[in-house]
Amino acid sequence: MEQPFSRIQEQVSLMKEKDDSKGSKGTNSAAEASKILAENRRLMREQKEKEEQLRLRRKEEEMRLAEEARLIRLEEEKKLAEEKKIKDEENALLAEEERVKMVEKVRQERERIMQQNQKERRERKNQIPKRKKGKLPSDFTSPPEETMLHKGKQNHRAEWRHMEESKMAKIHKCRRNEANNLTLLKLMNILSPITGHVF
Repeated sequence: MEQPFSRIQEQVSLMKEKDDSKGSKGTNSAAEASKILAENRRLMREQKEKEEQLRLRRKEEEMRLAEEARLIRLEEEKKLAEEKKIKDEENALLAEEERVKMVEKVRQERERIMQQNQKERRERKNQIPKRKKGKLPSDFTSPPEETMLHKGKQNHRAEWRHMEESKMAKIHKCRRNEANNLTLLKLMNILSPITGHVF
């Protein structure tokens, strides 16, 4: 605001000098005053326009900085989202690998138990003596008295001991099969929540 007034004062001083040199009166006429006022208005208008332009430039700069900050924030959020997505995919792959390993482990254990059961069944079949047709097995019954008298006490004791050992072996194998089946059932129950399959 000081610059326009200083220019006006300079113009007024110049006009006064011209008037003094001419030695005439009436230099401060209405026309001169009108010119001074017009010049003053023009200077004030220019100053206002400059201030408005400066305000607009500042506003544009603030908007530009705000937009840059917004873009930077969006880029950071996008980067974090991408990193989270990659991490989630890696965790999903690890979980799938663990599930596959568990399924394979249960399958192998089940196969092992089945093979063991089949082997024991074959062994039992090989150990069972051939029976005469039409007669029931006498593994769990005492031998008749006629057989004891016919073969003699010693032979009867040996046969009876063999029958008892065979009976106990069968009982032990049945218990092992039950234990194997129970182990397999527990593994399958543990795996069901992981795999989502009901065995």
